[in-house]
Amino acid sequence: MQNGEQNLYNNLLRQIDRYKRYCHEGSYKTRERYYNACKRFCAFLAEEFHTQKFVNIGAKQFYAYAEYLKTRKSAATVQTELSAIRKVYEWLDGKNKLPDNRKLSLAVRRVGTVNHAWTPEEYRNGLALGISSNRDDAYYAIRIAYLFGARKNEVCTMRVYQIKEAVRNDELIIKGKGGQIRAVPVRNDEQKAALAELMTYIRRNDLKPGDYLISDQFKGGVQRENKRLDNWLSYYRNQIASRDRLQAEDGRKPRSATITWHGLRHAYAQNLYAELRRSGDSEKSAKQKTSEALGHHRVGITNIYLAELPAGKKKT
Repeated sequence: MQNGEQNLYNNLLRQIDRYKRYCHEGSYKTRERYYNACKRFCAFLAEEFHTQKFVNIGAKQFYAYAEYLKTRKSAATVQTELSAIRKVYEWLDGKNKLPDNRKLSLAVRRVGTVNHAWTPEEYRNGLALGISSNRDDAYYAIRIAYLFGARKNEVCTMRVYQIKEAVRNDELIIKGKGGQIRAVPVRNDEQKAALAELMTYIRRNDLKPGDYLISDQFKGGVQRENKRLDNWLSYYRNQIASRDRLQAEDGRKPRSATITWHGLRHAYAQNLYAELRRSGDSEKSAKQKTSEALGHHRVGITNIYLAELPAGKKKT
């Protein structure tokens, strides 16, 4: 980026900073994602159009950016990026109507066609690397996400009293997206062993009931921990992934090329569903119970997490 373009970019950033500072709609994480998408768009605007005012952009710039993204990102990512830009543009009282996805001829976003779950071997690899790298936070984040289906942010915001109550009541209460509360049942010995291990960790670190389990207690500690976990997985991802991860399995979705924190939640869903089926639950009942444990309350969403190909799409 040349000096003139850098100045234009910095000027555009100052304009969208108003959204970052004063918008309180949605969660902090969502606002951060919207802002970062706009930062990337601002760099494109400065370099390709020498744009001076963010609120003056129109269909021409938006079409061009959509075409730029199509050659570099997946259909899902393109839609997410453009949706974020629209939200910020509307909040800043943009002067023009930006074209919708239909007019942009975006590829159809397909979800649930890939199995994102960690394999048991990858779970063990992750735990071993958490220990060898002296990262209790990564070790316990993997344990809790894999065994209880918690999202990464839910682990980062988890308090000590939640673990203690889970030991007493045989269910882990988790506050999820949008403040929704769900109760994750403690069904097996592996979950009980993990809770016992967490209690030892709590006593060893002299944590109080209201303390965060793995995040720092000061303001901004949760956000910092989220980033630390992302950085840790980014560094160790290739060491965790099993060599046969992409090996095709009959009747099952192909696995994703990379592992993510959310893939632990997928593994939990698949393990719980299989456990319920083995214990005699019907397919419908097992999916419904899995859905409730994930906090979705919709079987259709749970199907995305499961490894089996949808009916009518079995491999031949």
